[in-house]
Amino acid sequence: MTGLEGTPQKYMRIVLNENNGAKGDFNFVFKGCNCGKEVKSGRFFSTEPIPTNDHPIDVAGDETFNFVFKGCNCGKEVKSGRFSSTEPIPTNDHPIDVAGDETGRILVQCATILGSIMDPGNNVVDYRERLLSNLRPRWLTTDPSAKPKNWTRRCVSGTFWEDPEQHSSYRVHNMSTNYRMKVQCASRLDNASTSNLSCEVRVNCGCTIVAPFPFVFEAITAIYGSSLGQTTAQQGNEGRIVLHDGMGLVQVGDVGKAFDLVAFGGDVDAYRTHAHSCRKTKINKHVMPKGEFPKGRALVRAEFTHGVTDALRDYGYVPTGDEYGQNTGSGNLLIFRKRPFGRYKIIGVCIDDWIQHKDGESRVTIQ
Repeated sequence: MTGLEGTPQKYMRIVLNENNGAKGDFNFVFKGCNCGKEVKSGRFFSTEPIPTNDHPIDVAGDETFNFVFKGCNCGKEVKSGRFSSTEPIPTNDHPIDVAGDETGRILVQCATILGSIMDPGNNVVDYRERLLSNLRPRWLTTDPSAKPKNWTRRCVSGTFWEDPEQHSSYRVHNMSTNYRMKVQCASRLDNASTSNLSCEVRVNCGCTIVAPFPFVFEAITAIYGSSLGQTTAQQGNEGRIVLHDGMGLVQVGDVGKAFDLVAFGGDVDAYRTHAHSCRKTKINKHVMPKGEFPKGRALVRAEFTHGVTDALRDYGYVPTGDEYGQNTGSGNLLIFRKRPFGRYKIIGVCIDDWIQHKDGESRVTIQ
């Protein structure tokens, strides 16, 4: 597909860093861009400060306990109507497993925050299900009931985090967290060469995230409509991290260096606009996005630029689906050429499976 509409605009940067922690360390630090500022809290000009929770919290493995209660009338009869009608009082003696794992709850919270940053405007509950399913986190529990089936939902059932977007107080730009956990992942992106890496994410609104390498990159593949999902990562010579699509063609970053998320459509300033609304809207009212968030997204090396002198560039992407044209989760290759009739060059990998274009399918020569 060539002739992509729009021009690539950067809105998020990811920096790869060495993580010198012990094996299994899983640290998640998030600071919303509004932390330390004021949020409107009532009529006229009343405000209250937005706290910054930057003190690290060590998360325990599980906190389960057993609670059994039997009332003295269970199994007897209770009067249910006029005259002498009665009905039995049930005895609920069948044990019910309740997800009481602290690590599970915190992982769901962290995945929710990542979803609000990586994929704003879409269903954050569905997003975190995809993310945690791909991440496949594992941690030590002393009680098997602490991590039951469907733990991603049961850990937060009946709490604020079950469906946080229903609450007016859920404003990710006003939030901050700092958690330290002991978690290992069975994700395909977590291996011997990437387990000691962390990523620092910087959004153009000012929000920042520090999290393990597999958590951040699985967060990208979990974006709704993503062309990714079967990407592999390995560490080559001299600490070089290489991300391969299904054909092993795309390298997007080095340890200590960075790469960017760009968008061909939508409004890359929508993050800033929404963050401003999160401060200026009363805390008892829902904040609705006013603009369209970035779409037509891709990953490129940080050295990539597009300026006013690059108006003649032609961008496109090469689908990497199977022989039937189905998305294999390998990531479509982002390409461009500097001038008409020139050769195309691979510059990154698409996040969205489909990006608006005007020229359709055509044969291209890749340099």
